[in-house]
This record gives sequence, C-alpha cells and structure tokens, in this order.
Amino acid sequence: MGAVETVQASFARCDSPEFYDSIYDTFLGKSDEVRSLFANTEFKRQKVLLRSTVTIMVRFQLPDPRAQNVFESVGKTHNRQGYNIGPALYGLWLESLLESIAKHDPEASTETESAWREYLKPGIDLILAAY
Repeated sequence: MGAVETVQASFARCDSPEFYDSIYDTFLGKSDEVRSLFANTEFKRQKVLLRSTVTIMVRFQLPDPRAQNVFESVGKTHNRQGYNIGPALYGLWLESLLESIAKHDPEASTETESAWREYLKPGIDLILAAY
C-alpha cells in the first residue's frame, strides 16, 4: 500500500471528535508558546476548522487546486502578518498529530507514521513558504 492509501485508511480509522481533542491536548502540552497562542481560542470552532483542514489535506494532494487553495489560505492566515505562527511550531503540530494517530489508529505503525510525514510534507512546506 502506498502513502496515499495508508494515510487515507489511517485517517478513516482516526476521524472522531476525540482524535481532534487529542491533537490539541497534545499540541498545547508541547510548549508555553503554543499555549499562549491559543489562550483566547474558542476550541469548539477551532476543532471544526482543524477537521476541515486535515480532511482536505488527506483527500487532496498537491497540485490539486482544492489542496493548493487550502494550503495557501492557511499560509496567509498563519504568516507574519496573520497569526504569526513560526515555522518551528509546525514541527510541534505534526508531532502532535502523529502522536494522536498512534493513540487513535489501532493499526498505526512506523510505516503509518512515515506515510503521514511523506504525505503532509508538501502541504506544510507550502504553508511555511508563506511565512
């Protein structure tokens, strides 16, 4: 099974409200900077946005225009002129996502983790390019 199929199958096994709770709980525990950035966040809405973004990231690969639009939009809102989410925080976010996958995907493995890393890298790189 290739990265696309592995990621899509893993996502289907994880996709639940508890999964998104886990991502944010893990992410917020990564650093004081993350907690500070999310201090006034309404998480119910934020988790809906996260689910939408991750769903699009999983379903549509670059250069699909739907993925391109999402990554560019996130890049614009998260750049220096927007929320000013520094590049290092994307690594923490990715680690939080991967830790949550390991908790919520009963079939998760090192191969699953590698597939997610490979699959998400181009989109994360596009977001970072907007910083």
